[in-house]
Amino acid sequence: MRLFLFCYLLCFSFSFGQETDFPKHSIQLNSGLFSTNRGLDNSTGLDYRFKNNDKFSYTVGLNYARFNSKTIIHNMVIHSSDSLIIQRTTEGRITRQALNLGFQYDLFGGVFIGSQLNIGYAKEKAYSTDNGLEYLEEYDRWENCAHCVYEFHGVQQVSDQSSMISPRPLTSVSDIGEYFLMSLQLQLGYTHSLFKNVDLTLRYLPEYAFYQGIRKTSTVSDTYFHHHINFSIGYQF
Repeated sequence: MRLFLFCYLLCFSFSFGQETDFPKHSIQLNSGLFSTNRGLDNSTGLDYRFKNNDKFSYTVGLNYARFNSKTIIHNMVIHSSDSLIIQRTTEGRITRQALNLGFQYDLFGGVFIGSQLNIGYAKEKAYSTDNGLEYLEEYDRWENCAHCVYEFHGVQQVSDQSSMISPRPLTSVSDIGEYFLMSLQLQLGYTHSLFKNVDLTLRYLPEYAFYQGIRKTSTVSDTYFHHHINFSIGYQF
């Protein structure tokens, strides 16, 4: 991570030494298209871009993302008897908000390369679902059983017209931890002009992310490496 930061700052300082004859501003709205983050269901951002000259430009903005974490437990048995088995499946979900600082260098025909540093905050929660298996002596077999899960936990089942035949599984949410986030993204993209002051940009962004726990219950650190593809619509002024 230190080597990445050094290279990033070196490129950033080098670009400021170039000519500043062609200042240009734009606001860009970003949205994710694809990611190797499992379960990525929301990724958006808003950037301000300043073009220093005909080649270099800088961005500052905010981004938000929500995706699955590495916390996965499938069908863990939390209760077992001759007539009842309760299994629990748990998946972690990370929500993160970050400030990003970046730059890009235009190569040719709308193609560019660049880098982006993200610094922010992330929170991880555990989403657990309990399922039951009930032994039926008269049929000598095990069958799925939702109402027995509610009975086991002493929770009253809420009636739902859409779930009269098969009641909804019992779910719960709990906090896992809060983290300081730092990540570095490289960029390879293409910008196409739609109208006079409006352009569309497609980006490929490999990302190395570091998460450090900031609470006593989440002092562990973790790293992620993922690939993202997103697009943005920008307005120049």
